[in-house]
Amino acid sequence: MINNFKSKARYVNRINKAIEYIDDNLDQAIDLDILSQVANFSAFHFHRIFVGVTGETPNQYLKRRRIEKAANLICFNNKTMTEIAQECGFSSSSAFSRVFKEHFSLSPSQWLKNSKNCKVNNKNGEDPQSEHDYDENHQQSHDKDLMMNLDIREISAIEVAYVANLEGYGMEKVNAAWRRLLQWAGPRDLIKKDSLMIGIPFDNPDITDVDKCRYYACIGIDSNVETAGDIGKMTIKTGRYAVYTFDGTEDQILPTYRKIYSDWFPQSGYQPDDEPFFEKYLLDGTKIEQEMAKSEINMEICIPVKRL
Repeated sequence: MINNFKSKARYVNRINKAIEYIDDNLDQAIDLDILSQVANFSAFHFHRIFVGVTGETPNQYLKRRRIEKAANLICFNNKTMTEIAQECGFSSSSAFSRVFKEHFSLSPSQWLKNSKNCKVNNKNGEDPQSEHDYDENHQQSHDKDLMMNLDIREISAIEVAYVANLEGYGMEKVNAAWRRLLQWAGPRDLIKKDSLMIGIPFDNPDITDVDKCRYYACIGIDSNVETAGDIGKMTIKTGRYAVYTFDGTEDQILPTYRKIYSDWFPQSGYQPDDEPFFEKYLLDGTKIEQEMAKSEINMEICIPVKRL
Protein backbone atom coordinates (compact mmCIF):
# COMPACT_ATOMS: atom_id res chain seq x y z
CA MET A 1 0.00 0.00 0.00
CA ILE A 2 2.84 2.36 0.89
CA ASN A 3 4.63 1.55 -2.36
CA ASN A 4 1.43 2.18 -4.32
CA PHE A 5 1.02 5.57 -2.59
CA LYS A 6 4.62 6.55 -3.30
CA SER A 7 4.28 5.47 -6.93
CA LYS A 8 1.11 7.53 -7.42
CA ALA A 9 2.75 10.51 -5.68
CA ARG A 10 5.66 10.39 -8.12
CA TYR A 11 3.25 10.34 -11.06
CA VAL A 12 1.36 13.36 -9.70
CA ASN A 13 4.60 15.24 -9.07
CA ARG A 14 5.78 14.68 -12.65
CA ILE A 15 2.46 15.75 -14.15
CA ASN A 16 2.51 18.86 -11.93
CA LYS A 17 5.85 19.76 -13.50
CA ALA A 18 4.29 19.49 -16.96
CA ILE A 19 1.36 21.66 -15.84
CA GLU A 20 3.74 24.29 -14.44
CA TYR A 21 5.71 24.25 -17.69
CA ILE A 22 2.52 24.84 -19.70
CA ASP A 23 1.44 27.73 -17.48
CA ASP A 24 4.88 29.35 -17.68
CA ASN A 25 5.03 29.08 -21.50
CA LEU A 26 1.53 29.79 -22.77
CA ASP A 27 2.96 32.18 -25.37
CA GLN A 28 5.25 29.50 -26.82
CA ALA A 29 4.74 26.50 -29.09
CA ILE A 30 4.40 23.45 -26.84
CA ASP A 31 4.24 19.91 -28.18
CA LEU A 32 3.84 16.51 -26.62
CA ASP A 33 7.53 15.65 -26.87
CA ILE A 34 8.52 18.71 -24.82
CA LEU A 35 5.94 17.97 -22.12
CA SER A 36 6.87 14.31 -21.91
CA GLN A 37 10.52 15.29 -21.42
CA VAL A 38 9.58 17.77 -18.67
CA ALA A 39 7.55 15.07 -16.92
CA ASN A 40 10.23 12.42 -17.55
CA PHE A 41 7.80 10.01 -19.20
CA SER A 42 8.06 8.50 -22.65
CA ALA A 43 5.98 10.35 -25.23
CA PHE A 44 4.10 7.10 -25.88
CA HIS A 45 2.81 6.86 -22.29
CA PHE A 46 2.71 10.54 -21.28
CA HIS A 47 -0.61 11.37 -22.97
CA ARG A 48 -2.53 8.63 -21.16
CA ILE A 49 -0.90 9.42 -17.81
CA PHE A 50 -1.72 13.12 -18.15
CA VAL A 51 -5.37 12.30 -18.89
CA GLY A 52 -5.46 9.88 -15.97
CA VAL A 53 -4.23 12.54 -13.51
CA THR A 54 -6.01 15.65 -14.83
CA GLY A 55 -9.05 14.37 -16.70
CA GLU A 56 -8.00 16.35 -19.79
CA THR A 57 -5.63 15.71 -22.66
CA PRO A 58 -2.49 17.90 -22.72
CA ASN A 59 -3.89 19.76 -25.72
CA GLN A 60 -7.25 20.36 -24.03
CA TYR A 61 -5.51 21.69 -20.94
CA LEU A 62 -3.19 23.94 -22.99
CA LYS A 63 -6.07 25.31 -25.08
CA ARG A 64 -8.22 25.96 -21.99
CA ARG A 65 -5.44 27.71 -20.07
CA ARG A 66 -4.66 29.97 -23.04
CA ILE A 67 -8.30 31.00 -23.38
CA GLU A 68 -8.70 31.54 -19.62
CA LYS A 69 -5.58 33.69 -19.49
CA ALA A 70 -6.87 35.70 -22.45
CA ALA A 71 -10.24 36.24 -20.74
CA ASN A 72 -8.48 37.63 -17.66
CA LEU A 73 -6.20 39.85 -19.75
CA ILE A 74 -9.19 41.30 -21.59
CA CYS A 75 -10.78 42.24 -18.28
CA PHE A 76 -7.82 43.50 -16.33
CA ASN A 77 -5.05 44.71 -18.66
CA ASN A 78 -4.78 47.62 -21.02
CA LYS A 79 -3.74 45.58 -24.07
CA THR A 80 -5.02 45.23 -27.61
CA MET A 81 -6.63 42.01 -28.78
CA THR A 82 -3.62 41.39 -31.00
CA GLU A 83 -1.25 41.72 -28.06
CA ILE A 84 -3.40 39.38 -25.97
CA ALA A 85 -3.55 36.83 -28.79
CA GLN A 86 0.25 36.84 -29.07
CA GLU A 87 0.78 36.65 -25.30
CA CYS A 88 -1.51 33.64 -25.10
CA GLY A 89 0.18 31.71 -27.90
CA PHE A 90 -2.27 32.16 -30.78
CA SER A 91 -0.90 32.36 -34.30
CA SER A 92 -3.27 35.16 -35.33
CA SER A 93 -6.04 37.39 -34.05
CA SER A 94 -8.57 35.51 -36.17
CA ALA A 95 -7.53 32.15 -34.70
CA PHE A 96 -7.74 33.64 -31.21
CA SER A 97 -11.21 35.08 -31.85
CA ARG A 98 -12.51 31.78 -33.24
CA VAL A 99 -11.23 29.64 -30.37
CA PHE A 100 -12.37 32.19 -27.78
CA LYS A 101 -15.92 32.21 -29.15
CA GLU A 102 -16.00 28.41 -29.26
CA HIS A 103 -15.15 28.31 -25.55
CA PHE A 104 -17.21 31.19 -24.12
CA SER A 105 -19.92 31.61 -26.79
CA LEU A 106 -18.84 35.26 -26.92
CA SER A 107 -16.32 37.03 -29.14
CA PRO A 108 -13.39 38.74 -27.38
CA SER A 109 -14.99 42.14 -28.04
CA GLN A 110 -18.32 40.96 -26.60
CA TRP A 111 -16.47 39.62 -23.56
CA LEU A 112 -14.82 43.01 -23.09
CA LYS A 113 -18.15 44.80 -23.36
CA ASN A 114 -19.76 42.47 -20.81
CA SER A 115 -16.75 42.82 -18.52
CA LYS A 116 -16.39 46.61 -18.56
CA ASN A 117 -15.17 48.25 -15.38
CA CYS A 118 -13.15 45.06 -14.70
CA LYS A 119 -16.29 43.21 -13.61
CA VAL A 120 -15.76 39.58 -14.61
CA ASN A 121 -18.84 37.85 -15.96
CA ASN A 122 -19.56 34.16 -16.17
CA LYS A 123 -19.66 32.15 -19.39
CA ASN A 124 -23.24 33.19 -20.16
CA GLY A 125 -22.49 36.87 -19.78
CA GLU A 126 -24.58 37.16 -16.62
CA ASP A 127 -23.75 38.94 -13.39
CA PRO A 128 -21.93 36.28 -11.34
CA GLN A 129 -23.01 37.83 -8.05
CA SER A 130 -26.56 36.66 -8.68
CA GLU A 131 -25.29 33.07 -8.37
CA HIS A 132 -23.72 33.46 -4.94
CA ASP A 133 -25.59 34.14 -1.71
CA TYR A 134 -23.78 35.77 1.18
CA ASP A 135 -24.54 37.93 4.20
CA GLU A 136 -25.21 41.35 2.61
CA ASN A 137 -24.72 43.38 5.78
CA HIS A 138 -21.41 41.66 6.55
CA GLN A 139 -20.28 42.13 2.95
CA GLN A 140 -21.13 45.84 3.07
CA SER A 141 -18.79 46.08 6.03
CA HIS A 142 -16.04 44.51 3.93
CA ASP A 143 -16.79 46.92 1.08
CA LYS A 144 -16.52 49.90 3.43
CA ASP A 145 -13.07 48.97 4.77
CA LEU A 146 -11.68 47.80 1.42
CA MET A 147 -9.66 50.95 0.81
CA MET A 148 -8.52 51.16 4.43
CA ASN A 149 -7.19 47.61 4.57
CA LEU A 150 -5.45 47.51 1.18
CA ASP A 151 -1.90 48.75 0.67
CA ILE A 152 1.01 48.31 -1.73
CA ARG A 153 4.02 46.31 -0.50
CA GLU A 154 7.28 45.01 -1.88
CA ILE A 155 7.43 41.31 -1.01
CA SER A 156 10.65 39.30 -1.19
CA ALA A 157 10.82 35.86 -2.80
CA ILE A 158 9.31 33.03 -0.74
CA GLU A 159 10.44 29.43 -1.16
CA VAL A 160 7.59 27.00 -0.48
CA ALA A 161 6.80 23.31 -0.48
CA TYR A 162 3.32 22.56 -1.74
CA VAL A 163 0.63 19.98 -2.35
CA ALA A 164 -1.40 20.63 -5.50
CA ASN A 165 -5.16 20.28 -5.59
CA LEU A 166 -6.45 20.35 -9.18
CA GLU A 167 -10.12 19.73 -8.31
CA GLY A 168 -11.54 23.11 -7.30
CA TYR A 169 -11.82 25.41 -4.29
CA GLY A 170 -14.26 23.31 -2.27
CA MET A 171 -13.16 23.12 1.36
CA GLU A 172 -13.09 19.31 1.34
CA LYS A 173 -10.49 19.24 -1.46
CA VAL A 174 -8.56 22.23 -0.10
CA ASN A 175 -8.37 20.78 3.41
CA ALA A 176 -7.28 17.41 2.01
CA ALA A 177 -4.31 19.15 0.37
CA TRP A 178 -3.46 20.88 3.67
CA ARG A 179 -3.68 17.63 5.63
CA ARG A 180 -1.31 15.93 3.19
CA LEU A 181 1.13 18.86 3.40
CA LEU A 182 1.07 18.84 7.22
CA GLN A 183 1.54 15.06 7.22
CA TRP A 184 4.76 15.60 5.27
CA ALA A 185 5.95 18.75 7.08
CA GLY A 186 5.37 17.61 10.67
CA PRO A 187 8.01 14.86 10.89
CA ARG A 188 10.51 17.23 9.25
CA ASP A 189 10.02 19.82 12.02
CA LEU A 190 8.83 22.42 9.51
CA ILE A 191 5.65 23.40 11.36
CA LYS A 192 6.47 26.22 13.76
CA LYS A 193 4.57 29.10 15.33
CA ASP A 194 5.92 31.55 12.73
CA SER A 195 5.80 29.18 9.72
CA LEU A 196 4.42 30.79 6.58
CA MET A 197 1.17 29.07 5.62
CA ILE A 198 0.15 30.13 2.12
CA GLY A 199 -2.62 29.19 -0.28
CA ILE A 200 -2.30 29.83 -4.02
CA PRO A 201 -5.66 29.87 -5.86
CA PHE A 202 -4.47 29.98 -9.46
CA ASP A 203 -7.78 30.31 -11.30
CA ASN A 204 -10.72 32.69 -11.48
CA PRO A 205 -13.89 30.64 -10.83
CA ASP A 206 -15.90 33.13 -12.89
CA ILE A 207 -13.85 31.97 -15.90
CA THR A 208 -12.55 28.48 -15.10
CA ASP A 209 -15.00 25.66 -14.39
CA VAL A 210 -15.16 25.38 -10.62
CA ASP A 211 -14.07 21.74 -10.55
CA LYS A 212 -10.95 22.55 -12.59
CA CYS A 213 -9.69 25.45 -10.44
CA ARG A 214 -6.21 24.79 -9.03
CA TYR A 215 -5.24 25.43 -5.41
CA TYR A 216 -1.80 24.83 -3.87
CA ALA A 217 -1.44 24.41 -0.10
CA CYS A 218 2.03 25.77 0.73
CA ILE A 219 4.42 26.07 3.65
CA GLY A 220 7.49 28.32 3.69
CA ILE A 221 10.78 26.39 3.67
CA ASP A 222 14.52 27.00 3.44
CA SER A 223 15.94 26.52 -0.04
CA ASN A 224 17.93 23.46 1.08
CA VAL A 225 14.81 21.45 2.06
CA GLU A 226 14.33 18.50 -0.28
CA THR A 227 10.91 17.53 -1.65
CA ALA A 228 9.76 14.44 -3.54
CA GLY A 229 6.68 12.53 -4.63
CA ASP A 230 3.50 14.58 -4.46
CA ILE A 231 5.27 17.35 -2.52
CA GLY A 232 6.37 20.03 -4.96
CA LYS A 233 8.69 22.99 -4.53
CA MET A 234 8.40 26.45 -6.03
CA THR A 235 9.34 30.09 -5.48
CA ILE A 236 6.83 32.90 -5.10
CA LYS A 237 8.68 35.66 -6.92
CA THR A 238 9.85 38.97 -5.51
CA GLY A 239 7.55 41.77 -6.54
CA ARG A 240 5.10 44.54 -5.78
CA TYR A 241 1.79 43.37 -4.39
CA ALA A 242 -1.55 44.91 -3.48
CA VAL A 243 -2.24 43.42 -0.04
CA TYR A 244 -5.71 43.26 1.46
CA THR A 245 -6.28 42.05 5.04
CA PHE A 246 -9.29 39.76 4.94
CA ASP A 247 -11.19 38.67 8.03
CA GLY A 248 -14.37 36.79 7.19
CA THR A 249 -15.92 33.52 6.08
CA GLU A 250 -15.37 31.31 3.05
CA ASP A 251 -18.44 32.60 1.21
CA GLN A 252 -17.14 36.19 1.44
CA ILE A 253 -13.81 35.47 -0.27
CA LEU A 254 -15.00 35.53 -3.88
CA PRO A 255 -17.15 38.69 -3.45
CA THR A 256 -14.12 40.36 -1.83
CA TYR A 257 -11.91 39.52 -4.83
CA ARG A 258 -14.61 40.94 -7.12
CA LYS A 259 -14.72 44.19 -5.16
CA ILE A 260 -10.93 44.56 -5.35
CA TYR A 261 -10.98 44.09 -9.12
CA SER A 262 -14.12 46.14 -9.81
CA ASP A 263 -13.67 48.99 -7.31
CA TRP A 264 -10.03 49.28 -6.27
CA PHE A 265 -8.08 48.52 -9.44
CA PRO A 266 -9.82 51.02 -11.79
CA GLN A 267 -8.90 53.99 -9.57
CA SER A 268 -5.57 52.68 -8.22
CA GLY A 269 -3.16 53.46 -11.06
CA TYR A 270 -2.19 49.77 -11.10
CA GLN A 271 -3.10 46.70 -13.08
CA PRO A 272 -2.67 43.03 -12.12
CA ASP A 273 0.70 41.54 -13.03
CA ASP A 274 0.96 38.12 -14.65
CA GLU A 275 2.33 36.22 -11.63
CA PRO A 276 -0.07 34.18 -9.46
CA PHE A 277 -1.52 35.87 -6.40
CA PHE A 278 -1.45 34.16 -3.02
CA GLU A 279 -3.20 34.12 0.35
CA LYS A 280 -1.02 34.35 3.46
CA TYR A 281 -2.83 32.96 6.49
CA LEU A 282 -2.43 35.00 9.66
CA LEU A 283 -2.22 32.27 12.27
CA ASP A 284 -0.04 30.26 14.59
CA GLY A 285 1.44 27.61 12.32
CA THR A 286 1.33 24.99 15.06
CA LYS A 287 -2.45 25.43 15.33
CA ILE A 288 -3.35 25.30 11.65
CA GLU A 289 -5.39 22.12 11.98
CA GLN A 290 -7.60 23.78 14.62
CA GLU A 291 -7.87 26.88 12.42
CA MET A 292 -9.00 24.76 9.46
CA ALA A 293 -12.05 23.69 11.47
CA LYS A 294 -13.17 27.29 12.08
CA SER A 295 -15.57 29.19 9.86
CA GLU A 296 -13.64 32.49 10.20
CA ILE A 297 -10.60 33.04 7.97
CA ASN A 298 -7.93 35.65 8.69
CA MET A 299 -5.46 36.18 5.85
CA GLU A 300 -3.70 38.64 3.59
CA ILE A 301 -4.74 38.53 -0.05
CA CYS A 302 -1.59 39.39 -2.04
CA ILE A 303 -2.14 40.33 -5.71
CA PRO A 304 0.92 41.11 -7.87
CA VAL A 305 0.60 44.51 -9.54
CA LYS A 306 2.37 46.77 -11.99
CA ARG A 307 1.82 50.37 -13.06
CA LEU A 308 -0.72 51.08 -15.78
